Amino acid sequence: RFEAVVVQGVRRQLLGAVKPVPVMPCKLQKQKIGRVLGDEIDTEEALAIDYYGYVKKSRGFKRLVQEVGENQKGKQVKMIEVPIVHFNSVRLEMLAKVALDVVADFGKFKKAVLDAREFNHNYKV
Repeated sequence: RFEAVVVQGVRRQLLGAVKPVPVMPCKLQKQKIGRVLGDEIDTEEALAIDYYGYVKKSRGFKRLVQEVGENQKGKQVKMIEVPIVHFNSVRLEMLAKVALDVVADFGKFKKAVLDAREFNHNYKV
């Protein structure tokens, strides 16, 4: 549900900023955070979410990489400029503007992400 809200926030230009995002899969994808969060955002919008260093990309991002690769004829695509949302900079006020119901569960989700990232933290819900 959080990622669906992020997609809506990016569409409405309330969340994220357009920055270069690496095309290569993140090294954290094979670790616990990658297994917990999955490897793809279910949207055709080209965007990415940075969960404390684990950059999760959308289907639209992967499609855009293919299109750019075809246009560059043999040159390797290393970065693509798309909207990226940094999880640690998401504010409840911004989420509330997109979907108020997500705000209530955001603390639990944040704790789950921190646990999956295997950080030593004192975040309590």
